[in-house]
Amino acid sequence: MSEFDTQNNLNNNEENNNNEEKTENKEFSRNEEKTENKSGFEFSNNGEYRSNSYYSDREHSYRTSYNSSSIEYGPEKKRDKSVHRKNLTPLYVLLSITLILAALFGGYALGHQNANEAPVHKDPINNTFATTAPESDLYPVVKAPETTISIPKYDSPVAAAVEGNYVYVNEKAAKSVVSITTEATVYSAFYGSYVESGAGSGVIIANTGNTYYIVTNNHVVDGYNAITVFAMNGNEEGYEAELLERDWTNDIAVLRIETEDELAVAEIGDSSTVKAGQNIAAIGNPLGLFSGTITPGIISAVTRDILIEGVAMTLIQHSAAVSPGNSGGGLFNMQGQLIGIVNAKSSGTSVESIGFAIPINTAYRVALEIINNGYASGIPSLDITFRTSGSYLYIQDYKHNDRLIASGQTTIEKDDILVSIDDQKISSINDIRTVLCSKEVGDKVKLTLYRMEANSKFGYTYKTYTVEVDINEYNPMTVYPSEAQ
Repeated sequence: MSEFDTQNNLNNNEENNNNEEKTENKEFSRNEEKTENKSGFEFSNNGEYRSNSYYSDREHSYRTSYNSSSIEYGPEKKRDKSVHRKNLTPLYVLLSITLILAALFGGYALGHQNANEAPVHKDPINNTFATTAPESDLYPVVKAPETTISIPKYDSPVAAAVEGNYVYVNEKAAKSVVSITTEATVYSAFYGSYVESGAGSGVIIANTGNTYYIVTNNHVVDGYNAITVFAMNGNEEGYEAELLERDWTNDIAVLRIETEDELAVAEIGDSSTVKAGQNIAAIGNPLGLFSGTITPGIISAVTRDILIEGVAMTLIQHSAAVSPGNSGGGLFNMQGQLIGIVNAKSSGTSVESIGFAIPINTAYRVALEIINNGYASGIPSLDITFRTSGSYLYIQDYKHNDRLIASGQTTIEKDDILVSIDDQKISSINDIRTVLCSKEVGDKVKLTLYRMEANSKFGYTYKTYTVEVDINEYNPMTVYPSEAQ
């Protein structure tokens, strides 16, 4: 072959190669165009493209501007990479599943191995690690001891009843204090008759054989006709009590019960030796529910002049907590001796620890007079009995009309209405007691009365009249004229 022919063949081969390259490039361009258009790209006439839809810069940044002459890889390479990725997809899926299963199994095995081990927590302040998390209110941490500790067991000491402490006072005195329940039949125009009940406390102060005497407050039993006493001896039925007599001037009443049971009797102290600041204890039945309750306190003042329901009294002030139902209970010193009878407390939402008690020297004297004589001496009296209706006091009986006749005065008659005593208006029994407290036996007082009289023109009219009567010493043995008939 000549050199000319050889050169022609080379030229022809080069031209054929160029033609094949152009043909393949055109085919590649068409395939690329079809592929890219399916993804939402449009090509301009100069080979640049723009996106029909949103794609991230990461997806198409390498195609921002190109033409067929700037591509670094041919269509065969493009197709080979695509096929290679498709062939690897099942392998990726299998590998992912394997890793997930391995992680789950490894976590379970690790958790099972360290189930009994304390977790490690980082302290963000000290930049240290600990096996227990800091305790919080929401998630308290129970810290187990690192070593077994042997804790010695001790027997709890029993509080000793030593003279001078409250245990001693309670053991010595509490059983002499009783609970009292009262009942009275009340009549009402609206409700008819019904039973009214009350509660209080008392102290056993003496006995003669099977007869026991109990001191309490007059206001605990005043107006009640059925009285039951409950001692701290386990007898839940209680004992029917008899009211011997009362002293309203000192708020004292004495009850009597008969029983073969052996009951505790209080040791009587001396209230004249009481000092302000000394420890005391009140024992009673607060609210009528908690019999035998002991409350501590001190003597706040030895003497206080107090007006209670119109009656002036000299009382001991103390700080022991008392409630309704404590009335009639005992006030004891630290030797367990009875030094007072609880009878009142200062009321009010802002008042605390202000209670009062009748000195035992007064209460015991009155009680002995009632037990021995049937009544207390020195109690001023009008010797008139009354019945109450609303705010009116109707006279039931008067003992000394003979004195009025002898002095030329109008006699006092049944159903006269008491209006005033020495010009002080009277509307209740307490009003009468208030006036009498300021009088002495032998004094005279003026009574103003209303009397209803028949009138032919108006039917009945009320007439006002006055009489002067003596203040006498109360004596229940004195017979009223109506009782003598």
